[in-house]
Amino acid sequence: MRQGKQVGTIEKVDQLTVKAKFPEPNGLFMVNSAQGGIGVSASHYLKQFHKKYNPNVDQLAKDNGAENWVRLYQTKGSSIPGTPFQAQWNNTDLPTLHGWKLNTGFSSNSSRLVFERNPFYFKVDPEGNQLPYIDRVTFDIIEDPQAQTLKAISGEVDMQDRTIATNQNKAVFADNAQKANYRFFETIPSSMNTMALCLNLTHKDPTKRQIFQNKDFRIGLSHAINRQEIIDVAYVGQGEPWQLAPRKETPGSTSGWRSSTPSST
Repeated sequence: MRQGKQVGTIEKVDQLTVKAKFPEPNGLFMVNSAQGGIGVSASHYLKQFHKKYNPNVDQLAKDNGAENWVRLYQTKGSSIPGTPFQAQWNNTDLPTLHGWKLNTGFSSNSSRLVFERNPFYFKVDPEGNQLPYIDRVTFDIIEDPQAQTLKAISGEVDMQDRTIATNQNKAVFADNAQKANYRFFETIPSSMNTMALCLNLTHKDPTKRQIFQNKDFRIGLSHAINRQEIIDVAYVGQGEPWQLAPRKETPGSTSGWRSSTPSST
């Protein structure tokens, strides 16, 4: 919402339309808005935890064991990755537009997260059937990746991709697939690269800054990286050399961008 030192405004046009105005061009406003932050908080529920709307919120915070109303609001309604404020996994009262609603969360001292079908979910399939199809979804809370792997090769997991889907684990999973009656499935990562080197073109050291800003140096560095050796040693031979270029599934992507050393980096 901020362009330089000035903040934009949002005006209500009608029940379904709002208009955003900025003192200067704000080309990334739509992209940033699509990443969340606008329209993700249920005001009819969360107002009770906000000082502006509830004069008794300090007492409410005390009753809930929160140090102040801000912490109470974050606990009840915020979803900030990498922080203790993950209300979608903890607060069973939090309204949601998702297909499943939290029934048993972390705060219940449970070994499982339990989600039940949201009867007010707004999507249907092409035949008009209400989504989602599955009434109940459970997640076992397992902190140790090795324990996750053991449960998977024992056939105790319906589906899992994160954490245990590593190149090193594939051989173990392949050996136990028939016995535990599971199969592999493929996903397409949203990123184009597992690792990238990004040089600081504005480095405080003037010598390094001059070197990093030299296009020929960056091209030479790209030539010097033995990508195939990295793939063979670090990624068990799985993968292919790739530049910082779009994935091949991306419309307009060309092989010259991704497989050869570019004229500029």
